[in-house]
Amino acid sequence: MIDKCINANLKLLQKFRTNNSGILTTGNSKNHSFNGLSATIEFGRNIELKPDAFLSKDLNDNKDIRFRKGTEVKLSCSLLDYYISGSDLLPSSIKFPNFNNPEVDANSLKKQIIANIHNLSNQSKTHYKKNRFYRFLLPVEKGLSFQGDFYPYEFAKVDAATNNALTINIEIENENYHFFSTHIKKQHYIVIDSLNKVMLERFTQVVNSIFMTYAFLKGTYYGGLAHIFSYNDVELRRPIGIRVFESSETISKGYEIHTTNPYKYMKFRSPKFIKNKKGMIERIGKDTAKNYMFEFPMENYSKLCELILLRGSILRSFILIIDCSNSPLELKIPAFFVALENITKVVVNKGENNSGEIFEEKEINKQIKQISKEAAKKIKVLEQETRPKGLSSIELKERKANYERLITKLHQINKGSNNQKLAEPFEKFGYILSKDEENALYIHRNKFIHGDDFFIPDLGFDKEFKELFHLSFLVYTLCAILLLKLSGFSGYIVNLPKAYAYITKQKTSGRGLIKI
Repeated sequence: MIDKCINANLKLLQKFRTNNSGILTTGNSKNHSFNGLSATIEFGRNIELKPDAFLSKDLNDNKDIRFRKGTEVKLSCSLLDYYISGSDLLPSSIKFPNFNNPEVDANSLKKQIIANIHNLSNQSKTHYKKNRFYRFLLPVEKGLSFQGDFYPYEFAKVDAATNNALTINIEIENENYHFFSTHIKKQHYIVIDSLNKVMLERFTQVVNSIFMTYAFLKGTYYGGLAHIFSYNDVELRRPIGIRVFESSETISKGYEIHTTNPYKYMKFRSPKFIKNKKGMIERIGKDTAKNYMFEFPMENYSKLCELILLRGSILRSFILIIDCSNSPLELKIPAFFVALENITKVVVNKGENNSGEIFEEKEINKQIKQISKEAAKKIKVLEQETRPKGLSSIELKERKANYERLITKLHQINKGSNNQKLAEPFEKFGYILSKDEENALYIHRNKFIHGDDFFIPDLGFDKEFKELFHLSFLVYTLCAILLLKLSGFSGYIVNLPKAYAYITKQKTSGRGLIKI
């Protein structure tokens, strides 16, 4: 049993997010208009800094809000201090409180700048330049339940409460992180703890990878206003730092790709039993739901997080898959194809790519190169013989460029198509593409890449929408297969084209869950 202490975080959070007042100092920018001003900080939907009005020589250019690069603004209050990077102060309103006073002239006109704040902390930036232990705390409407979905897991006792939180351990490059959900009173929280000392930037990247992986597997990306707490010890009992962390809002309209509840996607016959020769009762048939009830291994979860952190192509693919799941089909499908190509680059290294040439036999390849070389010479002669007289330098340059494009295509005549490259990773992992999946890669991809209209003559809008919807699930599933195989996963996943066939009305092969 692991002990977790959350109450200390909530006490510091309440103290931190209480409206306060103090004196501003602006670091090395001693002559800045904010330096020495009294100000209040207010916490609502946005965090607002409200300095007192001041005499300003700059009434129009708003140089008063500008800071030198790296300047840190400090608000010194009686109970705690607040630190804000100058670049994170965003003006929301500019007022002139004594503007209507007839006795006030341009030299005595006061100016008040109210600003929204991002990345607020109770510790200075030097605090975050050292490796520390961190906790990420995100309030959510509904907690996560990991039991039955992931394995292995541990139980954590939160603040010695009677209800336990199920915790999963994620290991990324020899660093360990706990990921769990808990509730205190009526508020649910998602928590991520670092069990090793790391830099703040590294920790936020890991947090993002954990949420991206969960969204990919379960269809929901959790985000919003969170807080990061810093500690000096691994027990994470006494937070010394707190920092605002803002991310995109929760995205809940993705697609579940792994499940341990096969009844959502498959139908099973009522069981039948007989007595065997020994008089024992046994079941007839072995196709039961238990065959599909396998938790997702944390080893593969960790590997997916690692891929996001280490491979830029994989990170871009996850972003496209998660962000575009709720986009219109005209945006969603091209985005999924781009994601698929990014994953392909990682699966198939350039040195391993057997799709570089259509004909790889040395003698055939040599003759093709000779033929294309001779054809290229003839194209150059053709350009010279048919060149009109009186062309301007610009027209001549454009004409030559067009012929050069033809010559380039001749030199690449034996080069394999991108379609072949997209199919190769599946061969590498031993996955056999269905006819629908082949059509998605070889035919439909080109339509979207080259901007062709998918619309088929005499095909109604409703039917076209359903076919496009079906295509989006095909490409999404292909992306998922490659990502999961890259993580080393082997098991059952949701067959999305089959799962949504009740909407698309398309005939699909396979069952609701397929093994990869």
